[in-house]
Amino acid sequence: MDGLHPKSEISGTCWIEFNIGGTPDFYVHWLDTSLYASLKNMGRVYAVFSLCIEGFSLYGPLFLDQEKLTQLCSMLDGFASTTASVPAGKFAQELEAFLRSCNERADPVWMLGV
Repeated sequence: MDGLHPKSEISGTCWIEFNIGGTPDFYVHWLDTSLYASLKNMGRVYAVFSLCIEGFSLYGPLFLDQEKLTQLCSMLDGFASTTASVPAGKFAQELEAFLRSCNERADPVWMLGV
């Protein structure tokens, strides 16, 4: 499955949840407001996250503050512009747009493997 998916489109485990329903101090798994990425897609952009976040792990939980979101969006945008025609670039573009919109609304974003 490519792209980001709402909870209603996924089943089972082995997903990376982008949780926007918590606070900077607290999150709850499997929210209807969350979007989910497959491990395959996150593997495509793993290097970007690793460069931005020291000791990065897909299995978190990891709180992405506004500074980190700004940095990730910039790097994802650059990555997408150089690989736009392949699945990795398309996913990076979709993820960057989602994270940018969260950052603009100042939504707390948690990232964790579920």
